[in-house]
Amino acid sequence: MMPAVIIAAGASSSAVAAGPAIPLDVYIDWIVHILSWAAILSGSFFVLVGSVGLIRMPDVFTRMHAASIIDTLGAGLLVAGMMMQAGPSLITLKLIFIMLLFLVTSPVATHALAQAALHAGEKPELKEDRTNEPGSPRAQLEEAQHQAEGKR
Repeated sequence: MMPAVIIAAGASSSAVAAGPAIPLDVYIDWIVHILSWAAILSGSFFVLVGSVGLIRMPDVFTRMHAASIIDTLGAGLLVAGMMMQAGPSLITLKLIFIMLLFLVTSPVATHALAQAALHAGEKPELKEDRTNEPGSPRAQLEEAQHQAEGKR
């Protein structure tokens, strides 16, 4: 515990005690609690928004995007908040492994699901088709193929 701070009033012999000093650990604990709860609440918000997105989105591909928000942002922030609450311990190490598991398996599963949907003939729902616009990769490829055919 730190000693009380005494403030001298000029050159006189009278002194005023400022009261007991608050240890720095108390401030650090409060900051960690505030940051951890901010991460937990924002992670909960992203899980809620992603869940609503799963219900409201029109097709498989946009629903996969909403699910990826739940996995990466929502679960990531929740686990980060729990790690701050746990402090440096074995629990934090386990939570790190869980977060790494999320970060590795979620993109792989989403990619496999998207490939399976495309293979099954599922098409993304688009308001407008931009695949044949001038300058798009598909338009450039078709133009190169027409030029190659014209030279033969």
